[in-house]
Amino acid sequence: MTSEPGAVSAVFGQYGQRPVPVAVSAGAEEPATQGTRYINLLTEWSQTEESRGERLRYTRQYSLLCDRRTVLRTLPPGHCCPVQGELLSAQSASGSLKAVVREASSKGPGRQFLEVWSRTGMTKSIDLTALNQHGKVYEDAQFGSLAWSSCESRVLYVAERRRAKAESLPVLQPTPANGSEGAGPSGMEEQAGREDRSVYREDWGEGLTSKSLPVLCVADVHKGSVSVLQGVPEQVSPGQALWAPGDSGVVFVGWWHEPFRLGLRFCSNRRSAVFCVDLEGNCECLSSDSSAVSSPRLSPDGRSLVYLQGRVFGPHAQCLQLQLFDWQIRRSSLLLDVVSRPTPGQFAGVYDPLLPRRCWAEDSRRLVFSSPSRSRKEVFVVEVGSQRVTRLSDSQCLFFGVQCHIQLQCIVCRVRKCLSPVSPPRRLRVWLLEAPVHRERPDGGQLLLAQLPPLPEGGLPAACGGGGGRGLVGPGRSPARARP
Repeated sequence: MTSEPGAVSAVFGQYGQRPVPVAVSAGAEEPATQGTRYINLLTEWSQTEESRGERLRYTRQYSLLCDRRTVLRTLPPGHCCPVQGELLSAQSASGSLKAVVREASSKGPGRQFLEVWSRTGMTKSIDLTALNQHGKVYEDAQFGSLAWSSCESRVLYVAERRRAKAESLPVLQPTPANGSEGAGPSGMEEQAGREDRSVYREDWGEGLTSKSLPVLCVADVHKGSVSVLQGVPEQVSPGQALWAPGDSGVVFVGWWHEPFRLGLRFCSNRRSAVFCVDLEGNCECLSSDSSAVSSPRLSPDGRSLVYLQGRVFGPHAQCLQLQLFDWQIRRSSLLLDVVSRPTPGQFAGVYDPLLPRRCWAEDSRRLVFSSPSRSRKEVFVVEVGSQRVTRLSDSQCLFFGVQCHIQLQCIVCRVRKCLSPVSPPRRLRVWLLEAPVHRERPDGGQLLLAQLPPLPEGGLPAACGGGGGRGLVGPGRSPARARP
């Protein structure tokens, strides 16, 4: 075994450059012949580029030919399109518009823009830095969000509050020792309007540094203006925001600042609650204010809101409850409870702290989520009325996240076929949920959407301790044939 830098670098370049799917979104469906339809899926991938020392991101579009219940086949995908400087992106409900928060350096380092794209090109670009209504836009999974209103004229996002310039310290006029004029200035003189950088400002800790006081922002894409919503309680930091039914307000999760901020990313058991603030600044708490909540998701019909709830300062990565808030009667009820001791083959509970952004089915009676189960990550669907949980995944695959489009009943999962924990996700699998809820299996026809090339035969080279075929990364497997 050797640790020569050249051999190690070659192995890293060989295995690190394999692309990994990270996100997917579905566009509007297009009618085809004989009762079939086309569904366009825009996937985002990440890949390591060794020579430049950075991770590349690019998109690739797939077109699926489907009938009412099954995916018949997929058309040849288009070319990969690199994504440069994108921090956040979101499609409108109709699929005709796409909002992108981009960071560019053409007019100075670190400038951020909100772009609106249509099918013919860019239609609007708002210089958020020049407007100076807030600080940096939040792009992380903890606080960040980007959501279109139903009228597709406003975009909601979260950003750092604009810091007002610190009040200037008193300017001390120098007094010459001999009483004459013309002596040099005193070292205590301070320029008016200069920020005092010695003041400590607590942030939310590792992975969330420079994030301290988030605010909810609404951009009017027609006027090119940005406004900061008022009415958010001062003792909480808002995040994971989405539009309320009818665009009447904004639903968000608020995390209490006390007793401290640090460590939120890895300590999801902090006190938090679901709030709703209207456009007039009136705020209402929708959940318990003595729990730890996350991931509010509104149903397509606007009648139900689900969110995850756990104990404050309970175990890290604890089993969570799935709560259902009825928007009409303004009351929460328990949809899925904590599972203390699951039996073999039984649903083990919800452990994933984030629900998919689009987890509701089109009928607003089922929702899809993923959760760890022993050494695997499974995909489940729960029926709201009966509270019945059904597993969608099979025993031959490991799943890494799930995306369910609200309108198209389409689920896309990242799949790793082999059970080796060091092999990367190699496939994208697609389901269509059947329309009737009462059927025995809620999953429709499945299709293997994307298959990456197999790993090189023989595993790691012998020079790096692989033994010429018995290395840490096992030999690749032959691609499986896509099935309808």
